[in-house]
Amino acid sequence: MNKTLGVVLSMAVVVAAAASAARPTPADLPERIQSILQRSCAVSGCHLGRFPAKKLNLAPEAFPGNAVGVASRQVPGFKLVDPAAPDKSYLLMKVSEGSEIAGKRMPIGRRPLDPEEIQVLREWIDGLDR
Repeated sequence: MNKTLGVVLSMAVVVAAAASAARPTPADLPERIQSILQRSCAVSGCHLGRFPAKKLNLAPEAFPGNAVGVASRQVPGFKLVDPAAPDKSYLLMKVSEGSEIAGKRMPIGRRPLDPEEIQVLREWIDGLDR
């Protein structure tokens, strides 16, 4: 094997290892989802407490049971979290400003989720039992 090919192959191995290390494993997705929701959504005045916005409590004791397979109150044709069609999950559409949402992108008045956080949410939904 020539030296250039060896260097290229070594670099490819390093890049692949780094990419796989950066991706969350299925085991840590629920914890990461909770962290994202608690920081961005399950806050006072939004999706937390006795009277959460749109009657959607995203606190750890309520989520995901109150969202998986549950119809959206804003657009009932979509489920909040749809394991059979992750990209049609209304929660995912609301944080990524999908074209089919009602109202504004979430979270309102807070820092938008970054692409990595949205991807973690998408992967978590995709990994749910169908």
